[in-house]
Amino acid sequence: MADKLFFLIATGDKDTLMEVALFYPLTVAKEKWMKDVKVVLFGPSEEVVARDENVQKRIKRLQEEGGIEIKACKYCSDKLEISDKLEAMGITVEYVSPIMAQWIKDGWANLTF
Repeated sequence: MADKLFFLIATGDKDTLMEVALFYPLTVAKEKWMKDVKVVLFGPSEEVVARDENVQKRIKRLQEEGGIEIKACKYCSDKLEISDKLEAMGITVEYVSPIMAQWIKDGWANLTF
């Protein structure tokens, strides 16, 4: 049974980001429902995070209150020219595909938004 969970967040819809995709991971971490929680931003979600101040505040809460590590897809963020902005927010920007594949092999559960 999985006790580690990563959220793959690709949606570019701000309401979905704020009300679900960036809300639920914080709840899971704070309630300690899982041993480890991580968030991976992918494509459209990266652009919203880089450009929207309210979404950035939510990211900061995930990091500070939840102790959640947040990664962003380097391929996508380089293409969108926002890698530096994401890194300045404390988000690790790297090629996430092999990382996620390894997490799955290691028994991590995944939720995708």
